[in-house]
Amino acid sequence: MQEAKKGSKTPSRFVFRQEEVQSDHDTSNLKELLAEMNREDEARADSIPGKEVTLANLKRTLEFLGALTGNAYNSIVEPLPYSLLKTVKLLYLTSREGGDHIFEYLALPDPEANRPTFEFRLSGQASRNETKMGAVLELLSQLERGIDQSRRNEITGFLLTPSKLLECIRIENDEILAPIRALPLELHANGTVAVARLSEHIGSAKVNLTPSTAPVNEALYFRILSLPFLHFVGEYQELEDLAALDFQPQPDDSGLRALCQSLEVPEVEPYLTQVVSIEDYPEFFEKHATALIKLVSSITTLPVQKRDLAGKADYVQKVLHLHLFNVHGRQPLDSKLLTLADVVAAMCTIAHQQKVNTPYEAHWQGKNAADGSKARNVFNQLENKLSIEELYEEDYVPQGVNRLLLNRLNQFHAHMLGYQDRYNALRAFELARLSAYAQCLQLTDINESTSAVSELNQHSIRAARHWAHEASFA
Repeated sequence: MQEAKKGSKTPSRFVFRQEEVQSDHDTSNLKELLAEMNREDEARADSIPGKEVTLANLKRTLEFLGALTGNAYNSIVEPLPYSLLKTVKLLYLTSREGGDHIFEYLALPDPEANRPTFEFRLSGQASRNETKMGAVLELLSQLERGIDQSRRNEITGFLLTPSKLLECIRIENDEILAPIRALPLELHANGTVAVARLSEHIGSAKVNLTPSTAPVNEALYFRILSLPFLHFVGEYQELEDLAALDFQPQPDDSGLRALCQSLEVPEVEPYLTQVVSIEDYPEFFEKHATALIKLVSSITTLPVQKRDLAGKADYVQKVLHLHLFNVHGRQPLDSKLLTLADVVAAMCTIAHQQKVNTPYEAHWQGKNAADGSKARNVFNQLENKLSIEELYEEDYVPQGVNRLLLNRLNQFHAHMLGYQDRYNALRAFELARLSAYAQCLQLTDINESTSAVSELNQHSIRAARHWAHEASFA
């Protein structure tokens, strides 16, 4: 806190106070705002004599907020809502104390101007951008003072957290795909075509991104809360291209079944019977190394040898954990929930990465050279010195590394089971839905955004029914 000079202090008019929600019919102007800011600066013990805050100093703040409202703020005497003037002051002081980079941090993700990142967070442990996260959380806490509690509940109930919002979208996706999945088995190929056409249909829909009509503090509050999801969707789309296999894996069903017969367990089905735990993997590998290496070499079409995977048990276990967590949530490491196909797909993922060495470098705004000491090498970022249980407590592995490897495992799984066309169609559908959802969340007005999502879901349901009907008669 800044030390104030002694003397009387005029109460601030342009600050948000708890539950003091003013109508946008209550107005003042930038001239009055500047007068208050300069008066408060003079009262500070560390103030610099003669240094005033002028309209020019507020230029970047006003431009940033103008992009939300669709208005330009150039007049010093134009009547403006108190909610806007209070937001101007709050955002300007935040940028003055923490640097102008706050505007880049709060900008919409863009592949060219503001690269999307999985590392944009507003919650969780050990963020890779902890300083900026703290500044943004303080900004949020000030903004919400000027928003009615019921309105805040409406916004947070709609946006949720990124993980909960993704789960809601997955549930909606299942409901949308229900008529296509209900097609009889003999129409499986037609159903795959229907999913592909549905994805194209959803991807072609565009949301009219009009400026927000909500009070600017509410619009900025909504924007900030939506940024983790918008960044996630942006990098998720980029990662899909990076993770794509550049060759055609070769299924080896006979090899898998031969391995099943060698196990001391009756009637093992390689794709269904759960026979291995994450904890068991190293011992399982040593016992069946010859057969497993032969399978991995056959499926990946790479010259894989035992020495390539003998020292990679930790990496394989972490990939298997990603798979189990994605399917079942957090489970004890000694739970026998893995099929032989799961184990082989994870081994293929690690063996393939060893050979192709796909680079991935976690990035975030404000990253410096020291942060990138392990950059690009995926295995270096898997933190082999930390166990899976330790990684629950310490956030060391970048989300992009985890998702790259999980994506690869799923691709190998799809090829082994022979449903790669269906898998690709479903991935395209998921990406189309996420992209459309992200457009809806860019509106920054809870009423408009909610309406856009509802329209998107109804549009998706109607299209799914249409393509399911077409598939029935194709």
